[in-house]
Amino acid sequence: ANKMSEKTPAMKPVVPAAGMPWPLFFAFISGMYVAVAYVADYFDVNGRVLGVLAAARVAEGDAPAVAAGVALIAYYWSTVHGLYWVFSARERWRIGHPIAVPLPQDFRDKQRGERNECLCWMRGYENLVEWGPVYAMAQAYLLYGASAPGLSLAASTLWLVGRVLYTTGYARGGANGRFAGFTVWVMAIALGIGTAYLRVGRHFLK
Repeated sequence: ANKMSEKTPAMKPVVPAAGMPWPLFFAFISGMYVAVAYVADYFDVNGRVLGVLAAARVAEGDAPAVAAGVALIAYYWSTVHGLYWVFSARERWRIGHPIAVPLPQDFRDKQRGERNECLCWMRGYENLVEWGPVYAMAQAYLLYGASAPGLSLAASTLWLVGRVLYTTGYARGGANGRFAGFTVWVMAIALGIGTAYLRVGRHFLK
């Protein structure tokens, strides 16, 4: 049988609302983001993180620079982590350039599961590339639009931890292993976008 025609097993969508009509899906995701930002605002996450910085003898005026630096480092290391595992997977299964995706014939002497693991490493990195610009914009807003370096630092932590969990979980547990990591890193996006919703909404509701 031609392995190219084999059907992959059904996977759970990482977002439960993925089957909704687009307007409902958009409203569902936006509502989730606003809820995350509201909880962060209610518990004054920004102030609490700034308090930790103050205890670490970081001057209040230096907090934005520190937060921006951590945001950059978090994105850099999540990218390096993803690249490392993609390169390792390519080397392990001897997938040479310019082939971007391993084909069934590349695994004649190996099991299908190994090919799927290699594809999952690659797909985890692709997901990072897809969402990286959104993370960067969310951080830019938290730092310069909302002037909330504490939230920015919280988002950096969530992003870095979540991306590592997402990629490793994807490769070692298949597509259904993404959920823990996704739940963590999407909170970084939610903090930025949700805060934007809240601040813009409050401005027009004054």
